[in-house]
Amino acid sequence: MRNRLKIVLADDDGAARDRLSGWLAQLGHEVTAVAGGRALVGAFADSDPDLVISDAGMPDLDGVTAATAVRRRAPVPVILLSGEWEPDQLERAAAAGVGWCLAKPPTPLELVAAVEAARPAARGGPDARRAAFLVTLAHELRNQLAPLASYAGVLQLPGHEAAVRDLGAKIDACLRRMAGLLDQAYDADQVCRGTARLARRRVDARDAVARAAETARPTLDAGRHELVVRVPPAPLWLHADPDRLEQVLVNLLTNAAKYTPDGGRVEVAAEADGGEVVLTVRDNGVGVPPGQAEAIFELFAQLPDTLSRSKGGLGVGLAVVRELVALHGGTVRCHSDGPGTGSAFVVRLPAG
Repeated sequence: MRNRLKIVLADDDGAARDRLSGWLAQLGHEVTAVAGGRALVGAFADSDPDLVISDAGMPDLDGVTAATAVRRRAPVPVILLSGEWEPDQLERAAAAGVGWCLAKPPTPLELVAAVEAARPAARGGPDARRAAFLVTLAHELRNQLAPLASYAGVLQLPGHEAAVRDLGAKIDACLRRMAGLLDQAYDADQVCRGTARLARRRVDARDAVARAAETARPTLDAGRHELVVRVPPAPLWLHADPDRLEQVLVNLLTNAAKYTPDGGRVEVAAEADGGEVVLTVRDNGVGVPPGQAEAIFELFAQLPDTLSRSKGGLGVGLAVVRELVALHGGTVRCHSDGPGTGSAFVVRLPAG
């Protein structure tokens, strides 16, 4: 168990409160359990917690209002629970900075996944501080791109010499790549701070694989990589956010392309394994050094020995993968026999 968290838990249902408190205590966390929204605000002021978990529908002060009150004092991550989420509730929760809206009652796996996903934002740790700096920088840089893009567009207007128009097109391409990097930085900040929301529904994992392969194909083609897709004939049902699931696979595929020498082989596969759906992205690239299989999922991580072969980037893609998979109640692992042996990234998600 990594460092324990100080958690304030609020629920007016005594049985639910005791059950959740017991689970969290078994995981080694320090839990202050209270019976209402007003008590939550008071307990927050008294205990300075790392994380707040609250029922959304408490009669004295609902969870969203309580979350708004506590986050005015400090940007603590908040997990809200509700038997049924209405669209307007989700909008209010997002506006209040709530990072996770779970169905009530959550399973132990769902609760643990949400708590672990919230951990990087707890206590304003180094990852949270770096992410906050990065998103501020990204916002400021993004503001400068619009006028630069306009200037590049002027250079491409008819009437300019061909060399000038060509220069304008090259500037525009560079600006688009920069905008893409800044968008990645902003999305990574949302995901890793727990402010990203999931729009879950029943989806076929095979569809996510097909969409991800199509999205990543230009990157793979640029490296002249062979892409192999393996899916079964029968559906692989998941309760997941289809866009975020596709993002997980695209990030893994582009990572494989980045760390595989030109002309390599990348494979994406989906299969059922008991009560889980297993998604695997495998490559014959540079591999991962011993002892680095966990570290590469940290925010801004890169493989220093392979940077000369890489295609650049911020080092946020795998961190986003880890957090999104955790939000879905799953796990992701990297397997490699060492440098030069390629890598396999294995995502396991609950079937449903």
